[in-house]
Amino acid sequence: MKRPEEIPYVWDLIFRASPPEVLKIACEVCKLFNDLATPLLYQSAILRRSGTTGENWDVLPIDFEEEDPVKARDVESSLFNRLCGSEKLRARTRELIVVKEEGDWGPRWINDYSIFDSLLAGLVEGMPNLSNVYFEGDWPVSNEVVIALGKHGKSPRLHLLNREYGREPRRRTCLMPAPYRKRKTIVRPIVRTLHIRVTHLDHYPETHVGHDTILRDLFHAYPNLEDLRIWAIPYQRTGITGSDGMPILSNFLNFVSPENTSDVPGSMLSLNGYVLWHDVSFWREQFPWHKLRSLSLGPYECPRFLESVGGCVQNLTSFTITQFCKQTAMTHAGLDAFLSSFSTLERLTAKGYVPSVQAVAHHPHLKHLCLHAIEYPDRERPTLSLAEIELLDQSCPNLISLDIDINPNMDGTWPDPIIESLATRFPNLNQFFIHVELGIRRMELEWQLRFQVGRQLNQQTKQDLREQFDNYSDDSDDSMCEMDAADTQDYDECRDAWNASVLTRSKAQDFGERFFGRRHESLALKKMTLRTGETLRQFSGQRPDYALDEDHHQRVFEICAPSDKSVEVVVKEL
Repeated sequence: MKRPEEIPYVWDLIFRASPPEVLKIACEVCKLFNDLATPLLYQSAILRRSGTTGENWDVLPIDFEEEDPVKARDVESSLFNRLCGSEKLRARTRELIVVKEEGDWGPRWINDYSIFDSLLAGLVEGMPNLSNVYFEGDWPVSNEVVIALGKHGKSPRLHLLNREYGREPRRRTCLMPAPYRKRKTIVRPIVRTLHIRVTHLDHYPETHVGHDTILRDLFHAYPNLEDLRIWAIPYQRTGITGSDGMPILSNFLNFVSPENTSDVPGSMLSLNGYVLWHDVSFWREQFPWHKLRSLSLGPYECPRFLESVGGCVQNLTSFTITQFCKQTAMTHAGLDAFLSSFSTLERLTAKGYVPSVQAVAHHPHLKHLCLHAIEYPDRERPTLSLAEIELLDQSCPNLISLDIDINPNMDGTWPDPIIESLATRFPNLNQFFIHVELGIRRMELEWQLRFQVGRQLNQQTKQDLREQFDNYSDDSDDSMCEMDAADTQDYDECRDAWNASVLTRSKAQDFGERFFGRRHESLALKKMTLRTGETLRQFSGQRPDYALDEDHHQRVFEICAPSDKSVEVVVKEL
């Protein structure tokens, strides 16, 4: 076997795929490993406050050599000081990340900003190959640093992460848009990424301003934005917090331009719980719809958004709408109209709100389609009919991935006509997912029927007793009597029958044999997935029994086609 020194290119490939922790250990193994791993380690330099060096940004190890050797060693280990003292290390750095950790806003630390800003600006100037600078947290970015970035020969991109919109630190940052109408917003083209937090109905101290002004300010201040993400604190004014005591955060806007993504040739926009107030003109007239390729809504509802931007979309290729279950509605008023206004989609995912097949048929280039309706205890879940399956097959001939719902028959058997139609259509499929109804509605209907029968028997018994005994009086709780009248044995039998109809390995086996027995062997699809259960339920109080049953009976089965017709399908539970 060759010695490590004889195959450095192999170790170079390994180290390039290794995390920093592994690279640090590799540096101590041998000189070859140190030479290979060190440049990779310094490509991304993370500066954060540490216990000792946090107060010593402006000192070098030599300052402590005589008076405090221990402190000198601590300072010497500081990445900041190593970068300042080595031109070779600075030349290796491609990314500089400045992190504000929890507790970094003490008075002493704030007083060190001026020192740190000067040192950081000098560090930026001394890194000839620097391409990206990240500030994580509400760390003020000074004019010195901005000027240094602007004069840099490589024109580094500036990324501001996890910042609070409108917050003014004691040493004011010059990069955030002005939160007052009176103050002029400075345009900063070097900012490429911005992740900020705002209140759900954000307001400035002097006058109420909606999300439209926030977005308009951001796109004006940062004309070259590639990645914009906005988190809302939806209930900040009411004081509602999460389980950890922190305000509930909801990512309601995420915008990524094509320059920041390699796999999607266009910008991406995600909205989650975004409330459209007076922003319609901004979205219709100022948002760069011509660049947009991917749009995602939910799982928190974005009211009136689709209705307001209808006709604006030009080249959208991917659209996702996901909605937490709502007892009031199963359809979206503007979804069909929105999908019918253009015809360029290649990927469509609709969960919770499901569009009509007629609207989906407007997109003949679809390759990936997911249509999933949530199961409710008080109504039947809509699924594709035979006519809709035929229309979908004819209108979207390029489908390679399909994810739909199927409801078993009332007796728990599979709907053979639906299975046959699916098996004989969609010739280009290589991925097929089916969500199987659990039978919540059927179980609830059977129990309610038995309950009503018991209630009628209970009332008839009381009436008979009153006719036989003039002094008969009943002070018992009617609801308890009605429950007693509903035979608990009947209820148990009802549940047993329902449990027997849920998705099991044997039922998955039966489905696979029916499906692949009808599908031509030459077609590409060799594997499919059946699943049951629901991830889009939310309850403010105690979870109902049907939701607990749903969690208990959640299953996922992968079914592989047999090698020939004489062999059974292979079923594996995931």
